[in-house]
Formats: sequence, structure tokens, C-alpha cells
Amino acid sequence: MTPAPHPFVSKAMVLAAFALPALALTVPSGYSFAALLLCVLGAVAWVRVPRSATHHAALLWLALAMGALSIVWAWDATHTVPFKVNALERPIKFALIWLALPAVVWVPPRACALRWGVWLGAIGAAATACWQVQVVGMDRAWGHTNAIQFGNLALLLGVWSAVWASHATGRLKWLAWAAAAAGLYATVASESRGGWWVALVLCPLALGLIRRTRPHHEANRLGTLAHGTPERADAARTQRVGKWTGALALVVMMGTVGTQAPRLADRTAQAWHETQLHLQTGESTNSVGQRLAHWRLAWDMGWSRPLTGWGEQGYQQEKARRVEAGQAPPVLLSFHHAHNEWLDMWAKQGLVGLLVLCAVFGVPGFIYGRALWLGTVHAVTSTSWPAGGPKLACAACGLLLVVGYLGFGMTQVMFAHNSSSIVYVFMHLLWMGAMLAPASTPAPTPSGITSAA
Repeated sequence: MTPAPHPFVSKAMVLAAFALPALALTVPSGYSFAALLLCVLGAVAWVRVPRSATHHAALLWLALAMGALSIVWAWDATHTVPFKVNALERPIKFALIWLALPAVVWVPPRACALRWGVWLGAIGAAATACWQVQVVGMDRAWGHTNAIQFGNLALLLGVWSAVWASHATGRLKWLAWAAAAAGLYATVASESRGGWWVALVLCPLALGLIRRTRPHHEANRLGTLAHGTPERADAARTQRVGKWTGALALVVMMGTVGTQAPRLADRTAQAWHETQLHLQTGESTNSVGQRLAHWRLAWDMGWSRPLTGWGEQGYQQEKARRVEAGQAPPVLLSFHHAHNEWLDMWAKQGLVGLLVLCAVFGVPGFIYGRALWLGTVHAVTSTSWPAGGPKLACAACGLLLVVGYLGFGMTQVMFAHNSSSIVYVFMHLLWMGAMLAPASTPAPTPSGITSAA
């Protein structure tokens, strides 16, 4: 029989679920504190809980995908000459999902804690961006990581906040839309152009998922009430307020983007100019030019060793050789990856790495997408729930995480950075853990963070 968790353990899980999104971009290494707490809770679960009670099929598939990527990188790291211990840092981060996994099965994360963490995290990211750009005078908002990672993760916090707006009422709904606008502002202030293009996909997708995941009882309540009753009038008034709130939030978001319109236009025009310059003259010393040169080099190198790739060390050595031979521009020596997740994996780990990377995105994407398509997770667990609700909101946020990283990876190697690696691994664990929580767990109310999900 599975022992009930100590109240301290339950509170620690609430804290971890709240702190990971809330602190990720607001304090230095804010994402690490909650990840460490999840690992500690997982270690406790491994010791105290029977193995059969610390596993869940969907979470196991997620952990297997992350573990496979960890093995690919660990194998590469152990074959580095001379061997360097710090080369194991990246595979260890993905392997830690196995340590934290039992915790989210034993004590499922509460959706309301994630919701509040996302809202405050997006607002904190905007406050950080505003301070750095408007007060300190920085050209771009970097947060405590770098401008690209900061802008990309802030965008995710923004769209997650929007998804949870349909699960809030009254002032909390305003807070939710304010958080969504805040995340969008932080993204724009980072001037991360790769994130801007992804926003054109994520924002419409988030709006569609809002309709898919809104509470079922709110969507149908008006139609089930008798005409002329006070309850029907209240329900109609609530729906009107919700529509006006969403419309006003859209206006605020457009205004937020409008404040940065000149920089948006300048950066976009600059990207187009740099692209044309590279295609016409081969210029590779600017941001776009070096990316295009990196992509061409990685593509060619991958075909030289298509099965297993060059490995990290071999990639750097072969790149240096080709630069010296005049086959690639010298500027590429200043970077350690190809600025594209797929081409970087293709050059370094070949077809084997690409298949594993497909699993890292495909496994969680399939689980979330199937739950959203069916309106339930009955296909992946014995747990079910009515159409709409917080669990589907967790599935929507997980799907946005997958789609976001797929888009970000077109112009940046997200898994080459500590912040984005930890966020991807552990936010998947939290979103999926909350999504698969037993149906007997009380559902959250809009009243505050203390409600259970």
C-alpha cells in the first residue's frame, strides 16, 4: 500500500510547482531551485514508496525519451579525449527526470500552483525587462541568462498565462491577461527575432486552445438555465464581462507591441538586409549571415557521417579544419553549435541523434495532443474528467511547450543552454504530472493559490 505523503512533502510539491515558472526569469538561476527541490522529493519517493506506485505509463514514456537523449550525449562525452567531467553536465540534466519522476506520481503537482507561478513569472519577466531596458539603459532585455533564452521563455510564460485566463474569474481574469501581455512585452523587449516568428504561431494556437480547454460548465451554463431567472441573467452578464475582458486584453497586448513597434520594424528590416547580403556576397559576420553559414556547414558535415555524426569534439575539430581550408567563414569558430537544433544534432549525432530528438518532442506532443483531441486522458490513463477544465489546460500548456521549442530550435540550439534545458525537462514533468493527477483530487477554484487541482 502506498504511504500517504507527509503534509510537508505536499507543501514542498506546491512550492516546486509554483517556483519553477515564477522564478525562472526573475532571479539568477531561478529555474534551478525548483528543479533541485523536485529531485529531492523524487529521491524521498524512491526510498519510501513502492516502485509500482512511482510509475505512470505516460510519464515513463516521457522519461524514456529524455533518458535516450541523455544517453546519446553521455556516450559522446565519455569518448572525448581527454575526458572532461563537465562534458557530462548536459546529459545529467536530462537524466535527472528519472530522479524527480516518482515525486510527481506520488504527490501530483497542483494546477493552481502552476497557474499562479506562470502568472507571476510572466509579470516578473516583464518587470525585469522594463528595468534593464528603461532604467539601466540596455539595448535588449537579457534577464539573468541571455536575450534569446530570456525572450523565448518569456513568450511561453505569456501564452501559458493566456490559457489559464479562461479558468479565472473577476480580478484574477484581469491578472491572467495582464500576465499574458507582460510575457509578450518581455519577448519584444528581448529583441529575439526567432521568438517573434514563433509568436505568430504560438499566439493563435493559444487562443484556439483557450476555447478547447475552458470549463465545460461555463460554456454550457447559459443554455441550461431557464429564461427570465436571476441565475440566467448572472450567467449572461458573466459571459459578456468575459468577452469584454478578452477584447480589452487584446487591445492592451497590441498596445504593448506598439510601444516597441519602431524596434520591431528596425530589427525585422535588418534581418532581411542581412539575409540578402549573405545570399549575394556571402557576408557571414552578422547575426543572420553566420546562422546561414552555420546551417550550410552543419548540413554538409552531417552527410559526411550520416549515421552517428562527428560528436561534439569531432564537430569542433572538423569545423576548424574546414575554416582553415577556406570552406567556411572564420566567424563560425566563435560559436559551439549550429544555431539550429536539428542541424546541430544532425552534424554531431547523425541519424541516431535525430531519431532521439524526434522522440523528445514527439512523445510529449502526442500525449498532450491526444488528450486535447479527445477532451480527456482516458487513452493514456484510467483517469478521466469532464470536457474542459484545469487538466486540459495543463495539456494545452504542455503542447505549447513542445511547439514553442520546435519553433525556437529553428534559429537557436535551446538544449545547449542550462535555462532552456531545465525548463523543458521539468516543466514537462509538472504539466504532465498535473494533467494525469487522479480524478479524486479536488479541482481548483478561482479564489486563490490554496485551492487544490
